[in-house]
Amino acid sequence: MSDRPTWEYLTLTMKLNIGLLGAVKVDGDDLNRALNARGAEGWELVSAVDCNQLGGASQVLVLVLKRPR
Repeated sequence: MSDRPTWEYLTLTMKLNIGLLGAVKVDGDDLNRALNARGAEGWELVSAVDCNQLGGASQVLVLVLKRPR
């Protein structure tokens, strides 16, 4: 048996809001709620990536979380 931990991973996708003049906004309250809910289940955020669509404008934020198995 290995002493190294094994992980399980979860990805969450959050839709970004496009404001005036193409400004991209993240709803901080929604993001906090999602992260706190998963944190209470033992998940830890390890990465966040914006995904470009529609001519380069970010449309979604992909969150990658992990927790020990």
